[in-house]
Amino acid sequence: MGGGSGGGPSSSTTYTSNLPEYARPYFERMMERTEAESNQPYVGYQGERLAGFGADTKSGFQAIRDIAERGTPESAQAIQIAGQAGAAGAGDINAARGAIGQAGGMIGQANQMVGSTLGEGAGQFQGARGAASAAIAAGEPQMQSARQVSYDALAAGAPDVSRARNLAGQAAVGGEAAGTAQRLAQQAVGRGFGAGDYESNAIRQSAFTGDTAGQYMSPYMENVLQAQRSAAVRNFEEGRPQRESQAIRAGAFGGYRSAIQEGLAQRGLGQQLNEIEATGRQKAFENAQAQFERDRAASMQAQATTEQQRLAGEQFGLSGAGLGLQGAQAIGQLGLGQQGMSLQASQALSDLASRQQGLGLQQAGLLGQLSTQQQGLGLQQAGLLGQLANQQSQLGLQGAGLNLQGAGLNLQSGRDLAQIGLGQQQFGLQQAGALGQLGAQQQQLGMQQAQALQQQGAAQQAQEQRSLDIAERDFLNQRDYEKQQLNYFSNIMRGIPVQPSQTVMQYQNPNQFAQFAGLGIAGLGLMR
Repeated sequence: MGGGSGGGPSSSTTYTSNLPEYARPYFERMMERTEAESNQPYVGYQGERLAGFGADTKSGFQAIRDIAERGTPESAQAIQIAGQAGAAGAGDINAARGAIGQAGGMIGQANQMVGSTLGEGAGQFQGARGAASAAIAAGEPQMQSARQVSYDALAAGAPDVSRARNLAGQAAVGGEAAGTAQRLAQQAVGRGFGAGDYESNAIRQSAFTGDTAGQYMSPYMENVLQAQRSAAVRNFEEGRPQRESQAIRAGAFGGYRSAIQEGLAQRGLGQQLNEIEATGRQKAFENAQAQFERDRAASMQAQATTEQQRLAGEQFGLSGAGLGLQGAQAIGQLGLGQQGMSLQASQALSDLASRQQGLGLQQAGLLGQLSTQQQGLGLQQAGLLGQLANQQSQLGLQGAGLNLQGAGLNLQSGRDLAQIGLGQQQFGLQQAGALGQLGAQQQQLGMQQAQALQQQGAAQQAQEQRSLDIAERDFLNQRDYEKQQLNYFSNIMRGIPVQPSQTVMQYQNPNQFAQFAGLGIAGLGLMR
């Protein structure tokens, strides 16, 4: 644009861009529609925009809350079962201690019975010895009187010396028999005295000490324990991949839950190794103690058998003494009978012997027989007393043996009760461990089920959220459809070519207002 100065004529050049006539209506309608669309109020989306938690997700949340509120009652129950098992086993173990104490009392009673039986037997043997001595002493004066009467009778028959001497020589044979009977009686009495000197030997008992247990324990115990420990460690190592696989499936591999699970497994391994050690050594100790008890019982039985054999030998000696006394009595009676017959024959054959000599000799024979019978009865009584003492000693020893057998049964019962108590405790501990593991498995399974419900609910929630997003996008597209169409139409209209035109105007008096108005119209033409 240019112009002159002063009062002379002026000219101006105006450049304008005119729309083609065919495009002007489109531009005008587009501008009207655009103005109308821009005056529309804002319309917000009234539908759901965020998908809520579904029933499965809420169930999963509630399941986790229930598991947390429930806790692990199996652990408390396992602790209670373990305590009850310990108490039940303790009762049997206490009963075993009582049975063992009763066995010790019975052994003491058996020792007292043996001592009292041997003491009473010794007293009765002493009584038998005294009865035998008294019987011999009581018959001795009568034997002396018989001898004196015989001497008097022989002196009275002195006139018939020759026949009486011959007959007396024959009667001497009976005297030798009486001497033989006296020697046999003395020997029998000596044997009876020797049997009465019987003294019992105490049965030796040995104690079960730590050194004794080491001698009776199996030398292969350590090898057996080592094999069991190696098997437990091998099973633990073989189970490691399974535990890691479970941790991976649970999404806890490498985390604190995996470390806790591994710690529990290692603690179970340590407990198993301790149980293997304790069970193996307890079983070896019990086997050693049982073998020791069998050896000690066999030793005590052998000593008791030897003692019974010695006692039987002494009893046999007493019986032999009684038989010797009976034999001596028979020989003495035979000798006296022969001597009496000889004296009677001498009295019959010789009229020189007076009736007084015969009566004296008869009286002497009667006195000798009476003395011999009294001595025989005394010795028989002594033999019966010895047999009675022997029988009472045998009965006492048999009673002591029964007490020892009862003590052995009590000891066996005590060991059985102790084993039952230990078995109850071990079973209770195993049951408690299984219950604790069951509680942990139930809790883990509940967590897995809750997580599965949450995963299912999350999938449903995601599907619902996609549906809500589609609905919102459809609403926005529908609401802004007119704007999008105007934008599309505007893009098309921008592609129409518009050729600028040039207009030159000349005038005398330039008018500033007119110039500004022309510029405004040109600007309107350029608007799009």
